[in-house]
Amino acid sequence: DGGIRVWNVETGAQVVALEGPSEEIFWLAWHQKGDVLACGSADGTAWVWSIPSGQLLHCEGSHGCPVTCGAFTADGKFMVTCSEDGCMRVWSPKNGEIKLTVQDPVAFHAAPITSLSIQLGGDAICTASADGIICLTTLSGRTFTRLLVSGGNAINAAPSAGIADDLMQQEVAPVEAISFSPSHGLLAAAALDGTLLVWDVLNSSIRSISQESAGITQLVWHPTLPVILASSLD
Repeated sequence: DGGIRVWNVETGAQVVALEGPSEEIFWLAWHQKGDVLACGSADGTAWVWSIPSGQLLHCEGSHGCPVTCGAFTADGKFMVTCSEDGCMRVWSPKNGEIKLTVQDPVAFHAAPITSLSIQLGGDAICTASADGIICLTTLSGRTFTRLLVSGGNAINAAPSAGIADDLMQQEVAPVEAISFSPSHGLLAAAALDGTLLVWDVLNSSIRSISQESAGITQLVWHPTLPVILASSLD
């Protein structure tokens, strides 16, 4: 219903009630310092509040369609939000000034963006979409890796790779979850057909890839070890 409640986990007391979006909320993201909260909604807006005061810092409405995922950059200075039309924006949570817009159905995403992860200590942003594509893009807007993840395989999907049209038009499963490891320079991506990919970002190579028996919906890295916990539809 567009409402958000923030609670104190130690006392169980409600800290603040936030209102803003007029439709379903898709995601929440805390600033690294823990005093700013952001969300994205089906109504095409992204909101940023100061906590615990509940003061609205900014409402971003430039996407014009559902804002499907978002996160603060590693330094906390910018928000990165993605939307159903395959667009990614980088903007200031203080005043809404847009630093970067990436929207290219050939070199970026042609389908709704489903997931987003930002590299800690770096400037790489990974995005995934409903057509099985994952992209690695810098904060300057340069997409340096584009992969098609499907059926237990990962294929170079950069425009220069010359993938056959019939391959790109095959029905593929959405990539539902992506996440950079806190260390080790690795990226994990998981799809609804059970494909689980671990990508070596530094060497631009596959570290491992497998196909599980059921679709994977979420994954999370261990904070210090190269270990992944994943949840699936079974």
